[in-house]
Amino acid sequence: PQETTTEVTTKMPQETTTAVTTTMPQETTIAVTTTMPQETTTAVTTTTPQETTAAVTTTTAQVTTTAVTTTPQETTTTIATTIVIQPPQINIPNVAFIPNVKPLFQSPELPSGCEATGLTVALNFYGFNVSKVDIAMKYMPKMDFYNSDGRLIGADFIHTFAGDPSKDYGYGCYIPCLIRTANSYFSSSDINASCVNLTGANLDDLFPYVAAGTPVILISSPDLKIPVQGNSWYTEDGRYVTWQRNHHCMVLIGYNKNDNTVTVADSMMDKG
Repeated sequence: PQETTTEVTTKMPQETTTAVTTTMPQETTIAVTTTMPQETTTAVTTTTPQETTAAVTTTTAQVTTTAVTTTPQETTTTIATTIVIQPPQINIPNVAFIPNVKPLFQSPELPSGCEATGLTVALNFYGFNVSKVDIAMKYMPKMDFYNSDGRLIGADFIHTFAGDPSKDYGYGCYIPCLIRTANSYFSSSDINASCVNLTGANLDDLFPYVAAGTPVILISSPDLKIPVQGNSWYTEDGRYVTWQRNHHCMVLIGYNKNDNTVTVADSMMDKG
């Protein structure tokens, strides 16, 4: 029989693409661990602070759009963290002071590195042989600024140091960043230790720790000046954050309820 040929034309379905934009809510994790207060030679009975862990669960909300381009809304991020940790259960005296705390000066190596210096003061007190420069430049998470599409991009200063602590233009960081810094040092040095986040505690709640011989790292202000609004920038994930000026880190090492004063190791003071 005669051969016949039939042409078959197949039309491929047109590919369609749907643009999906997913907005992740900010993930906030508060890890709280407790450490044993240092034994003191005074006739004070201490108990182990009760371990309290505050866990924050986040949910991912998926938003589907078709070929839509959006611009991040300018918002100021405010992190309000309240953690309740039971202080050492002791009858504290009206006056307490932790001796043998060696103050350190942040300058000249770390003109904007008061946080790294304060952490180093506490670590040195416990016998950890580490320098303020190593804490700031080797173990502290930090991010310098850059411009992208006309926007200034920088760190959120909550979990990451904004700028460079070895430069005058460095800004600073909050306690969660110092927790990360300390844990990085402990991990790399194979040290079984950790920090406790007391953010949200009242000043009086810190006195039992001092009475038990435990220095407490504070975020305060130089000469107790009132904080004022500073510069703003975007984070890499699109948040718009504003720095509070008059930001300073110190270490609480004493208090006197009789004259309403506290004693701190201050890296900016002439006598430390």
